[in-house]
Amino acid sequence: MEPSDGPCNYSHEVVIETVEHLVDGMDSPSQKRVSSPISTGGEGVFFEQHVAAYWLAQLLVRSIPPILTDTGVTEVHFQTEHLGFNTDDVLVVCTRAAAATARLVGQVKRSFTISAADDECKKAIGDFWKDFKEADPFNPQHDSFVLVTLRGTNTLLENFVGLLDCARGAANGEEFERWLSLDGFISKKSVHLCNELCKIVSALEETHVTAKDLWPFLRVLHVLSLDLHTSTRQTEAHVKTLLALKSTDPDPVANATAAWDALLTFASEAGPQRRAGPGTRRCGPGAGGGLSAVARVAEGGGSELRWPCSRSEQAARVPVGASEV
Repeated sequence: MEPSDGPCNYSHEVVIETVEHLVDGMDSPSQKRVSSPISTGGEGVFFEQHVAAYWLAQLLVRSIPPILTDTGVTEVHFQTEHLGFNTDDVLVVCTRAAAATARLVGQVKRSFTISAADDECKKAIGDFWKDFKEADPFNPQHDSFVLVTLRGTNTLLENFVGLLDCARGAANGEEFERWLSLDGFISKKSVHLCNELCKIVSALEETHVTAKDLWPFLRVLHVLSLDLHTSTRQTEAHVKTLLALKSTDPDPVANATAAWDALLTFASEAGPQRRAGPGTRRCGPGAGGGLSAVARVAEGGGSELRWPCSRSEQAARVPVGASEV
């Protein structure tokens, strides 16, 4: 399986064969167990699997991602606590010519409610905030946070996104806070949501936090609404279209569908419930349990999709070729 700059065919067997070389990190008693967005979460699990396949497909074709629309996807990581992030669902690394690498640091939520009384919201916002405050490995100058949700509610997509857009439009924290105070400038619901965030972060910091304090954080936070695993499947259609356009198979639609199904298979099997047996490779630095896929330029000018495994840089690789991915 390879990301390619030119036309190619997507072999389901090759995709699965490559994926089978990747086994989840084994948890030892001395290691902190890291969570997986793919293997946890009841009825949201199918959505989360589709989100994982969505990002892997973008890596496969070196797609231009949402939000960072002047870049191309070159790496995708899951279970990213081992990389130093509190926000550990997904990390999408993107590059642009003659510029610093940019990253999307994301959480996947089938549904999401902005409330200081909601435990899931407090945990998600808290993880975003911790990464923002630490500023390492997250870099506020180049990186962005993304909350991926399933067809978000009006409150989330209109009021909350409106609040985030307002923060991005303000020149500084003082102006942002003043805008929120103006009657009718932004919806009262958006102001309420900002107050809820202030309560959450105030509890984390154990001090009073204002909208002015939140301004730089809100500027790098985004909401991405996808209709994956629904009756409409517009997002899936767009991804399959990209795959089909890269294909040289006589039936590019069937070829793209096979590639999408293979990525879903990988996503469904990549959770920590698959325990590594004797002699199998352990993924991530020091076998910390992270799943990573890296597209890079190979010798000879081609490209490959590489699954990093251990400190010794052993990896399962599929060589470059025009006939298979």
